[in-house]
Amino acid sequence: MNFNINIKNNSIQVSHITVNLPDHNSNEFSIFQDFVPYFGCETNYDAEVKIKKKAKEHNLKVSFDSEADNIGIYTKNPEKMFSLILLINELASEKYKIIFTLEEEEQLKSALNKWKRPKKQRWKEGDIFSIKLSNGSYAYAQIAEKYEGVQPVCVLFEGTYDELPELQNLLTKKIIALLSIVGYGLNDFTYKVIYSTTPVIKVPVPRKRDSVRYITYDDSTLIELAESFAGIKEWESNLDSMVIKDNLVPWLKASKI
Repeated sequence: MNFNINIKNNSIQVSHITVNLPDHNSNEFSIFQDFVPYFGCETNYDAEVKIKKKAKEHNLKVSFDSEADNIGIYTKNPEKMFSLILLINELASEKYKIIFTLEEEEQLKSALNKWKRPKKQRWKEGDIFSIKLSNGSYAYAQIAEKYEGVQPVCVLFEGTYDELPELQNLLTKKIIALLSIVGYGLNDFTYKVIYSTTPVIKVPVPRKRDSVRYITYDDSTLIELAESFAGIKEWESNLDSMVIKDNLVPWLKASKI
């Protein structure tokens, strides 16, 4: 078989091409990678031109969102992704080209068509979720605000735990950081919601630049913060802006639980 389905990573590996399947965070099939070695051309721009030309010849409409080092190709239609894979294989240099059997083509098409997008974790303002750290312990954070109904603005509680703490225990802990994250980790259950209650703070609206809501960090930043506070890893200066300073605490209005 010339392809491998990786359910854990929601992907299908077809030779050197990784096809990302619709998952908790995207409803599209996609390919995002460097095509220069695959096609044997000088730049990804050249590779993109080849793909677009071939796609036009086959009346195949897909979306492109490319960078200098990678080409991104997207479609919600599994049949179009199947056609795209065959098209890309036609353009590949001999080193990478696959000779598909009819049976393998049918298996690949079937795998794409039968794929069911996994359901997202439901999360809302006030939810408290766990953050697994590299040493096996857990930190905890709360969604203090769902900005514009989409973006989680989170507070990180002080401390790490080997066992699930009681809700009231968590609510007595000092809040050590405040930041907005993308939310992918909440969607795909990396950060599991364990409790739900009134937000412990009301996120302030500053008079000037709103760095809390307008700067969004990768979800892994919560892990980095928790591990740095716990001494699991060294502190990096890029985390400073997310730390709640003592002189800002009065600015955060505690809610009554």
